[in-house]
Amino acid sequence: MNKGTIHRVIEIIHEAFSELNVIMPMKELEDIAVLLHRAMTLQTRHFHTLEHVFSFTSEKNPIQSLAALFHDIVYYQVDEGFIPEIKTIIDPYIRHTGEEIALVPMLSEEDRILQLTLEVFNFSPGKSLSPNNGLNEFLSALVMGRKLCGRVSDHDLLKMIVCIEATIPFQGINEKGETHFDILEQRLKKINAKYYCCLDQAEIEEAVQLAVTFSNKDVESFSEKYAGRFLDNTWKLLPETNVALRSAEIYSIREYRQALHKMEIFFTMLNPDHVFNQYRGVPSDRKYHQMVQLAHQNVFTAREYMHIKLLSAAVLEALAEITGGDAPLSLFSEDLRDENGEIIRYEDFLLQPYPSISVESTSIIYTLFNEGRPAETSFDIKSSPLALFLYTHLEQSEIMRLLDLAKQLFKNDLSSLKFLLEFDHPVIAAIAEACASMVLTRREKLHEFVRSL
Repeated sequence: MNKGTIHRVIEIIHEAFSELNVIMPMKELEDIAVLLHRAMTLQTRHFHTLEHVFSFTSEKNPIQSLAALFHDIVYYQVDEGFIPEIKTIIDPYIRHTGEEIALVPMLSEEDRILQLTLEVFNFSPGKSLSPNNGLNEFLSALVMGRKLCGRVSDHDLLKMIVCIEATIPFQGINEKGETHFDILEQRLKKINAKYYCCLDQAEIEEAVQLAVTFSNKDVESFSEKYAGRFLDNTWKLLPETNVALRSAEIYSIREYRQALHKMEIFFTMLNPDHVFNQYRGVPSDRKYHQMVQLAHQNVFTAREYMHIKLLSAAVLEALAEITGGDAPLSLFSEDLRDENGEIIRYEDFLLQPYPSISVESTSIIYTLFNEGRPAETSFDIKSSPLALFLYTHLEQSEIMRLLDLAKQLFKNDLSSLKFLLEFDHPVIAAIAEACASMVLTRREKLHEFVRSL
């Protein structure tokens, strides 16, 4: 029988509690499930949803399942704050000053679960919290501790907290050559001795191995064998981190470009070697090296894809600017219908100015622009006709030169007109003519621009 998401959450909790010999009244179990469901099904969530959680719960490992359910329950910047039920739980531990969040200076030393959570995260009272330094992960672990303490043993809760801490992404190696999980093992040994958690060395190592498996599962899309599925997840993240994109057909060209630019910067700065982790043979060398290799391939593909997507958005932004200013992206890209009711798309107007450069029509980038990413999104079309046009008419070196100029445009160091004039004139004229065919209100000025070339 197919189950709804809230029933799946209840079932996962119930099975995990049974495995851990936890006895909890059904109403309390239901309350936990309702809280998880409410937090994870907000309209702001597109990737960090219950479907993401369900992908790494485990019937064989109740620690992993409970940690998975709670690990994204707080997502401050996506949810634009805290839902009331979560705010009530965490308010005693944080202070909010404008956009700044910090732990309160005085935290109870008698609160064992709080102290265990602080120690695992290496946080101290008064610490400033941000999404980049573990705010979401720490508060998610804290909510879990508050909801499960007194029912789940401290011994098991500690392992869950370690799993959630391990999902702080892309931590790399320190100056001593230690991985985050080497450091986590050392930290766990100290915690074990200080709080008498009764973990032996083998249990400590097993806890850290579970944490590294958990963290790798959280970013497993980086090991997708098909880059299109990897980019599907990227496109789910865009409306989560860019409020404007949540309003389909309303967001502007500039807002869309700004969202792409942030993602392009992320991929440019990301070291693929820092995506996945390994600790004491977990995962195996073979599996780990395969994951890292796929992460390199996906990040490299994503960089090339984002470069051309960003350049195409910059072209539309500049054309909009010289013909009347920023406008809804849908004005320039929404399908039209002819007098017979047939759908006319942007690419139908995009006439080829001359034979395209030599490109492999079987390449992954060509396929992604031509056929589109596998999944539909609520705010963007799957295929990218303008990006495909640029990809097939500009050499890679020219794309990168123009992208550098586009970034000057974004900083207002270059005018829109000067940016457009840097393109090969037949190429930019073809794009402007296609836009003129789509946008009645800008048609005259777009034709003026083409004549000026």
